[in-house]
Amino acid sequence: MPRSRAPKDYPRPRRQQEHLGLEGETPQDPQFLDTTAVYPQSRAVFFPDRPQTASQGWTHPLSNTDFEPFGPFAPDPSRVRQGLEIAQRVWMTMPHRPGIQILGQLEAGPTVISTGEAESIHRPVRETRVPMPPTPQPVATMIPSVSFTEGAQAQHHRPTGRATVPPTRAATSTALPTMAGSESITPDDTPVRKVTLTKALRYRVLEEAKECVYSLLLSKEGVPSAEVKEKFVREAVTAALHTVCGDASVEGLKLNDSLTTAMANVRHAFKNYASCCIQRSFGLRLPLDIDETEHKRLSVRRLLSELQYMKTQIDPHTGNLTEIREWFTTDLFTDILVDVLFLKKPQWYQYIKNDDLDQAFGLAGAAIGASLREFSEGTFREHSVAVENWRHDFVEVMEVVKGMRADEVAEQCAKLTELQRQIVVKGKSLRPVTD
Repeated sequence: MPRSRAPKDYPRPRRQQEHLGLEGETPQDPQFLDTTAVYPQSRAVFFPDRPQTASQGWTHPLSNTDFEPFGPFAPDPSRVRQGLEIAQRVWMTMPHRPGIQILGQLEAGPTVISTGEAESIHRPVRETRVPMPPTPQPVATMIPSVSFTEGAQAQHHRPTGRATVPPTRAATSTALPTMAGSESITPDDTPVRKVTLTKALRYRVLEEAKECVYSLLLSKEGVPSAEVKEKFVREAVTAALHTVCGDASVEGLKLNDSLTTAMANVRHAFKNYASCCIQRSFGLRLPLDIDETEHKRLSVRRLLSELQYMKTQIDPHTGNLTEIREWFTTDLFTDILVDVLFLKKPQWYQYIKNDDLDQAFGLAGAAIGASLREFSEGTFREHSVAVENWRHDFVEVMEVVKGMRADEVAEQCAKLTELQRQIVVKGKSLRPVTD
C-alpha cells in the first residue's frame, strides 16, 4: 500500500498577524504617525519607489476630541479615544508596504500619479482623412496578332486575366495598354509560379521524360551525337515538366544521368537479342572439338567490311554463308525488329510514329555490328553500349536507309516502305488481341 503522507505541522501565526496577514513583515515606526488633520478631499496614492515621510502619515479625523461630527448624537468621548488607540496600534503594526503620498486637495486640480510620466494625459489628435476618388478600371484591349517565329510550336500559357503575348512570338517588346501615369506592363513581367518537387512529382516527371526520350530516339535519331543528346534531354525535361507542373518554374531538377541511362536501355534491348543470335546466324560456332578462335577472327573481319553482315546469312539447306541482294532482308535483321519492337517489354513500337522504322533499322543494324566487334580478335571481349561504340555502325546503316529514301526512281524507297509495313503487320499479329 502507498504510504500516506502525514500533514505537516506548520507554526500558526499570532491571532493579530493571522487576521491582518502580517506574518514576517516589519511594522512601521510609531513616530511615523502624524497628528495633523487631513483634508477629507485628499486622496491617498501608493508609491512603491518612495519612502514614507512624517507628513505622509495617517491620522484619523476624529483624533481631535473637539470635533463633533454627529452633533447631539455624538458617542461617548472615552469610547472614541479607545477606538483611536486601537486604530493607532493597528497602524503601528502595519507592515512596511509601499508609501502613501497625499497629492494636495481636490480644488488644486486632478490627482496625478507621478511615475516619471507627463503630468497631463496625451490624447492623439484624430487625423482628418479625405476620401480618394475611385480608381478607374483598366479596359482590356486585345493586342494585334504577331507572327510566330519560324519553327516555334504553340505552347500553353498562364491565364493572367489580361491580354498577353505568348513567349514564342517574335515581338517580345509589345507592351500592354495601361492607365496614364503608370508603368507599362509586358508579358515578361508576369510572375511565375514556383513549385518544389516532392518525391512523387519527381518520379512522374522522370517517367514522362523517359517516354519523350524513347519517342525522340525511335523517330528522330536512334544513336544521337553528344550535341543532339543534350538537345533531346532538354526537350524531354521541358515536355515532362509542362505535362506534370504546367508552366510553373522548377529549380534544381537534374535528370541528365537518368535520361542518359534510359537512352542506353534502348541500345541494350537490341544488343542483347543480337548477341544471342550472331553465332548461328553467321556460322561462327564450330563443333566442340575444333578451335574456332581463328575462324571467328577471319569471319568477323569479313562481315564487318562494307556492311556484309546486312546482306549475308546462312543458307538453311546447305549451311553455308550466302549473300542476299536486297538490303535489310536477312532473317536475323527482321527477327530483331519483330521481337524487340513488339514482343519485349516495354513495347518500343508504341514510340514509333506513322510506322516509320528508319531509326529502328539503324538501331538493329548497329546492334549486329557492335555484337560482331566483340569477337573481332577471335575471343570474346565485351563492349559497352556507349555512343562511341555504336555511332560508327549506326551512321553507316542510316546512310543506306537515306540512300534508299532518296532514290530518284523511287523503287528502292517503295521497297523499303513495303518491308517496314510487313514487319509491322507481322509484329502486331503476334500480339494478343487485348493489347
